[in-house]
Amino acid sequence: MPSPQQLTMLTDLADERRDRAARKLARALAMLKDSESRLALLEGYCVDYHARLAQNAASGVAPDEMRNFRDFIARLEEAIGQQRAEVAALQQGVAECRTGWLLERRRKQSFEVLIGRADLDAREAEARRLQKLVDEFAGRAAALRAAV
Repeated sequence: MPSPQQLTMLTDLADERRDRAARKLARALAMLKDSESRLALLEGYCVDYHARLAQNAASGVAPDEMRNFRDFIARLEEAIGQQRAEVAALQQGVAECRTGWLLERRRKQSFEVLIGRADLDAREAEARRLQKLVDEFAGRAAALRAAV
């Protein structure tokens, strides 16, 4: 089993790795939130422009203006598709970051368990050593009383 100093060093390294993974996860979540906000904004614009198109079509509009509306809506829907793809990719990235963070957290907990076991082993060894000394002193005291 590694020494307590080695285990402490490994635990400190695991702490750093877990914290680094947590920061990476936080950045990924922030990017996902931002991307989802942009998607919601684009979808809102698309709904708004569809309503405008319907309103203008009902009131009569020039063919060029109608084509411009439709072209703009088509570009907007394309941007929405791209944004959805970005959101999906970022969701995958968040899932990977979360998995990495959980792995690092488990690793840290494993080192803590090893430290606890090492401490328990050390205390038990010390208790055995002390008991041996007590038994030895008791044996000597009994031998001295018997000799007297």
